[in-house]
Amino acid sequence: MTTAEIIAIGTEIALGQIAETNTRYIAEMLTKNGIHVLFATAVRDDAELLRSALNIAKDRVRLIITTGGLGPTENDLTREIVSDLFNMPLIPSGESYTNKPQCADTLHEGTKKIKSIPSGALIIPNDHGTATGFAINYNETDIVCLPGVPGEMRQMLNSYLKIYKARHLTDDTCIATRQFHTFGMPEFEINKLIGESGVINNSIKIMTLVHDGIVTINAFTTSLVKEDALQKLDAAEAALRKTLGQAVFGTDDTSLEYAVYELLKQKNATLAVAESCTGGLVSDKLTNIPGISDYFPEGIVAYSNKAKITILHVPELCIATHGAVSPQVAEAMAKGARKVSEASIGIGITGIAGPGGGTDKKPVGLVYIAITGDNFTEVKKCQFHGTRISNKHFSANTALYMTLRFLQNHKVD
Repeated sequence: MTTAEIIAIGTEIALGQIAETNTRYIAEMLTKNGIHVLFATAVRDDAELLRSALNIAKDRVRLIITTGGLGPTENDLTREIVSDLFNMPLIPSGESYTNKPQCADTLHEGTKKIKSIPSGALIIPNDHGTATGFAINYNETDIVCLPGVPGEMRQMLNSYLKIYKARHLTDDTCIATRQFHTFGMPEFEINKLIGESGVINNSIKIMTLVHDGIVTINAFTTSLVKEDALQKLDAAEAALRKTLGQAVFGTDDTSLEYAVYELLKQKNATLAVAESCTGGLVSDKLTNIPGISDYFPEGIVAYSNKAKITILHVPELCIATHGAVSPQVAEAMAKGARKVSEASIGIGITGIAGPGGGTDKKPVGLVYIAITGDNFTEVKKCQFHGTRISNKHFSANTALYMTLRFLQNHKVD
């Protein structure tokens, strides 16, 4: 069994100044190729810190993947530290430095730097950039160094994995994973039900992750035979769906909005959305899906009271009597969106995202979401406790989940 560690290099990563996405992609690809990722590390652009991270990694895993630090600046230290740590002098990679013939001595120092690799290293060609990637072997540990630019890194990682698989034909361990996405149930309750279901055993391992109200259940298993691993996951999925019911809305890459799209298409139904506190977030999520235009005729951001009255025909007296954040206004918005767009289903969302604007009776995070169709209207009161942004995401996901449940449980004309 090959074990691996991922090292993301960059001060901006270690300080949280940018969102680091490479580690997730690398971990997914390694897992799919039967490689067990044990550690993921972020380290600053610092020679001694990087040296320490590599020293620790080489003694505990058989494969190290680094990203970043292969650029032309003084802060890009990966190739120099690898060269020094493993006593492999840097040499030109042999790739052409430029399309114009000229002496290498006259080249810009930065260009020469990014084309250098440790002696004896395997070159990993970069089809989308300039920095040369490379792989070395030290005491049966492979160290693979890739750029930090995601588009370059992904292409180069996939190139290396083809080489890796050819070199490790005897390692037949298959790791199979599947994600189950749920909504409407807190994480502690889901974990309790999973424990009672008997899904977790010696062959199936489970962990959960929460994001904007969505609880994702990660199930994984290992086997020498891929079909056997997939059968185990199929059995786990059947047990989880039986235990959690309609809380499960999809697996793997299925998002809430895509699950809604699939049911809209299946039932040939249309959806219109009127949003206030979410500011068009539901519409944004839906319109990320190709083909949604056949089932999503209109999304309206009616932020002001005037917009609610003039565009959605919410009665002025309704707002004056109950306030803009009220179940009555949410229902009127949903019905207004449905009427003006002639959609099968209407959604209305109004609330107080924060951080200001709340009162004792209507605190920050109070949101009303209404869904309406032929002979059916439901209004849900929500009280969220996050930031302005997270309250918007929780509200949008709740509206999508309400739409999903409506489509699952009601006939749509």
